[in-house]
Amino acid sequence: MAGKVLETRDIRLGHNFYKGLPHCSGTLVDNGAVYVRPTGSNVRLLVLFLGLALILSPAPAPQPFPRELAGELEGVLARYQAAVPMQQRAMLGVDMQVDYEASFPELHEQGRWHVRRMISRLGEVTFKQISAFVGDERVRKELIERTMTEEQNEKAFGAFKVTQADYKFSINAIFTRNSRKIYVYDVTPRRKSPTLFEGQVEIDGETGMPLRETGRLSRNPHWILSNVQFSRDYELRGGIAVVKNFETRATVRLGIGTAHITAHYSDYQPENQPVARERAF
Repeated sequence: MAGKVLETRDIRLGHNFYKGLPHCSGTLVDNGAVYVRPTGSNVRLLVLFLGLALILSPAPAPQPFPRELAGELEGVLARYQAAVPMQQRAMLGVDMQVDYEASFPELHEQGRWHVRRMISRLGEVTFKQISAFVGDERVRKELIERTMTEEQNEKAFGAFKVTQADYKFSINAIFTRNSRKIYVYDVTPRRKSPTLFEGQVEIDGETGMPLRETGRLSRNPHWILSNVQFSRDYELRGGIAVVKNFETRATVRLGIGTAHITAHYSDYQPENQPVARERAF
């Protein structure tokens, strides 16, 4: 039977996990291929007949990742560890448009703000308003402005530093997207800290650049916050990962409920260049 590689991040090696594939199912094998078979009403009858046998049979153990790929996986992590500092340096002297949208859903409060974020060659972060803030004042002060201030204080303009000194890495999946091989690693912090998270990183196999970071902070950064979750997506430009979208969600105590903020990044420009010019760096 011919194999086909499915381009989706929802396939987990050795766990027969097919979230997001309602019309097909399959098994991910050692070479990364997925053998697909149709599903539907003609399969449901077979499932009914096999139900008793499945109940009486022991569940198969998850298949370990092939040992022969150990060198390949180590190489990807080595490229990733070298790529993150490179990505951070590439962001120096760059400015971009940021479109913030934020809300307190339970309070029915929301707002949006369009700004330019400028990163100096020394790593200082400043913001310049493009258009006036629209929305509820509490959203502006407590969500958007606090996020901007945190970025300035921490100089948080580059990819997260997810190092092997701070995290344990475990391969979750390998798939192909747009002809590029993507590696998904589960990451677990070696200690509890509000600056570390438990989740996943997606890595471009060729460049080692991050393509996605998602997870939950291993420790709450403040007593008023809990269950702080985030995701950040990148795209490659000239071999360098630049942020496209960032989203974070947390539970706020004192009866406030959920806090939600997203940031969409676009129009990357080199420092001291006219904004109208279509250049990434």
